[in-house]
Amino acid sequence: VPGNQIDFYWHQKSLNPPAPEEHYSRLITATDDIYKDGLAKGLFINDLSRAFWGSKGPYSAKEWLAAGASAFSYLRKHSGLSQIAQNLKLPEKVYFGEVFYCSVFVENISGRNLKNLEISLLLPGKGIVCLEEAKKKIEFLSAGEKKEIIFKLQGAELDEKRDSRWMIASRIVGLEYPDFVFSYVKVFKAFMGGMNNERLRTGKIGSSTEGL
Repeated sequence: VPGNQIDFYWHQKSLNPPAPEEHYSRLITATDDIYKDGLAKGLFINDLSRAFWGSKGPYSAKEWLAAGASAFSYLRKHSGLSQIAQNLKLPEKVYFGEVFYCSVFVENISGRNLKNLEISLLLPGKGIVCLEEAKKKIEFLSAGEKKEIIFKLQGAELDEKRDSRWMIASRIVGLEYPDFVFSYVKVFKAFMGGMNNERLRTGKIGSSTEGL
């Protein structure tokens, strides 16, 4: 059973890609390639305490854990154990203060109808804020049906220590297992009309909506 550790140093202090994304990529590579005749049978993360007291670098515990949870979701999906498939559509980069949208595409692959799914957009850092409720529901999703859930976001903070790259993750519950997926967006500094000088100077707009 392959695994990976939560450690900024052992991920070469990577900022591009962000270390939690590299953590995920290594888990996926191991899942796909460790055996010649199929996927790995399981995964492990070494260990959860590192997310709270270890070498996290400029990234939060929630980022490392969301990346790891996404790897488990990948394994379940490709092993035929997932009830849904989800993916994100969003820009790779935005400007400070820019309003943009994130689409969460959810497909029912269970072969039966699903009810009362809850989609939460997780923003572990301060660089992206959600301009609306960060939780939405799908009351009914028939077998084989695909729906798009849209969230309105804004680039809200710059941070050179992490190359201003911020995680956006989606968590879906109401299933046998919670399902996770994530991506990173880079926030660039730019003059935005109507933004006061203090916001431009500090590179901050406001607090983010968080959760995990």
